[in-house]
Amino acid sequence: MRPCPRGRPPTPVHRRGKRKSSAKPPPKKARPKLALLFDCPFCGHEKTCDVKIDRDRSFGMIKCSICGAKHSTNTHKLTQPVDVYAQWIDECDAVNNAGEAEEEHFELPHVGQGNDEDDGYEHEQHDQVDRDWREGEDEYGAGDEEDE
Repeated sequence: MRPCPRGRPPTPVHRRGKRKSSAKPPPKKARPKLALLFDCPFCGHEKTCDVKIDRDRSFGMIKCSICGAKHSTNTHKLTQPVDVYAQWIDECDAVNNAGEAEEEHFELPHVGQGNDEDDGYEHEQHDQVDRDWREGEDEYGAGDEEDE
């Protein structure tokens, strides 16, 4: 070792030209894990639906362990369990919305619509009963008056 000028302690020869070690990079933040158990849309229990993905057959299935509701779908190599669950929820919504759409367009047939002869409804007999009821007579021709 050589003595250093200005009163510093001697430095070893092998450390002279070496750079200082840089600080270690901060640890990466852990990515949040995707859920593997989901809430059942039919029975409402939390974390009871388990997803199984068969990548060899490109097939995914989700099943509730409480009520037994299940859904299956085709998958690809990037499909995650949350994708299978989301597709199940989307199909449930589509079925519910289709049922509401059918109810909106459903109309009851009205008397007098279409061909009256072919509908099997005896209009004359029922119309007479309706007139009698409005006038206060029963089907035997007697009125609703009480006996005095």
